[in-house]
Amino acid sequence: MGKLKQVVTDKVRQIKRAVVGPHGTSAPPDRGGPSPRVRAIPVDERPVTRAQATRMPRPLPSRAAIARATAATSAASGAARLPTPEELIQSLARQGSASRARQSQAYLKSDLTFLGVPVPALRAEAKRLARFEALESRPRLWAFVKSLWNEEVHELRALAVFVLALRVERLEASDLGVLESWLRAARTWALVDELAVHVVGPLAHGSPEAMRRLATWRRDPDFWLRRAALLAHLLPLRQGRGDFALFATWAAALLADDEFFIRKAIGWVLRETAKKRPELVAAFLSDHLPRVSGLTLREASKYLPEAERKRLQRERAS
Repeated sequence: MGKLKQVVTDKVRQIKRAVVGPHGTSAPPDRGGPSPRVRAIPVDERPVTRAQATRMPRPLPSRAAIARATAATSAASGAARLPTPEELIQSLARQGSASRARQSQAYLKSDLTFLGVPVPALRAEAKRLARFEALESRPRLWAFVKSLWNEEVHELRALAVFVLALRVERLEASDLGVLESWLRAARTWALVDELAVHVVGPLAHGSPEAMRRLATWRRDPDFWLRRAALLAHLLPLRQGRGDFALFATWAAALLADDEFFIRKAIGWVLRETAKKRPELVAAFLSDHLPRVSGLTLREASKYLPEAERKRLQRERAS
């Protein structure tokens, strides 16, 4: 047994000298002499370590595992196929509940089908969808969101709006025609407000053509269009930017509107403006106080200094 062990040890040493060399490197240092001859060792003659000898072959991955890995890789690179509305309905339905669906439908007074999916889950799904490389193309973006909107399912319509908001830089002023038709069809603040604030507003500001179209909306018989025209000003005014004089002109013309959603919208935009420029809001309310509704005043004065808020309330009550 000792003899066999010595033979194996000698064999290993010979292999090391042949492959690595006596100096422990893959090639001996060049001293100007002829290069040593290195014999290639066949694979079946190379030593096998204990770990290699005892290692069990791993099972091949299943087709399902390969498909999942491929889908994940494709999605990460933006090259995956966009899901169909039917696939999204199946996926979203697993996150919804029948009780929430009934409550949401009753609360929003909508005739659409509801899946009962929480809004945060919808926004997360919209972020996932917006990363698809296919949506870099404006025509493909519109084709996708229209396919969602055309389904009379509230969550799919919400997804369409959320995705547009995340890709709003791809839109053009000419897209306002489609957006107007969506605003007319929405019939609920849950869709109208998101469209107005996060899609129409960013699209219209900086575009005189788009702003001219919005100017016609503020006189439209459909109060959802009037509301959208007002709310389109919200984001820049909230940030301390935007054209307050233009908004003030539109809002002043609608102060006598007896529609709740219009009075609420005027107050909402004024309230957000007051976070950065309270003096503009205080001046607007003072100038139009006799015509400002109680609802609008309560909303608009929320972030004004307390003394200013009380002064306006006293003057309106007198």
